Amino acid sequence: MSKYRKEVLAIFKQLHVTRQKLFQGDEPNLAKARAKINEEFKNHKIVKSEDEIPELIDVAKQVEHFYRTQVVQAVQVGENKHRLVIREDTEKLDNKEFDEKAKLPKQGRAKQCCKKPE
Repeated sequence: MSKYRKEVLAIFKQLHVTRQKLFQGDEPNLAKARAKINEEFKNHKIVKSEDEIPELIDVAKQVEHFYRTQVVQAVQVGENKHRLVIREDTEKLDNKEFDEKAKLPKQGRAKQCCKKPE
């Protein structure tokens, strides 16, 4: 048995927990995310390389962290109206207030980067 088995099973479970929290009440997306997680793990089940397994575990951890902290759910609450579900783990960045007196660069035509030889 691989020395990475516990770690693989732990991140597999964590991905499913994150999926359930992220898409709570959204059955179609819960099913799609479940299928994708299971498919990716099944596709990599044959990997036996002691060098490649830790890399795949790191990728799975990065994916889980991204979904937990960067993805929000939009729930429709009316016609053309949605509510964002911001969770405790969602990364919130500082917003800078827009300065109406700021001088913005003019939007002009893009410069040609290449000229045809004459």
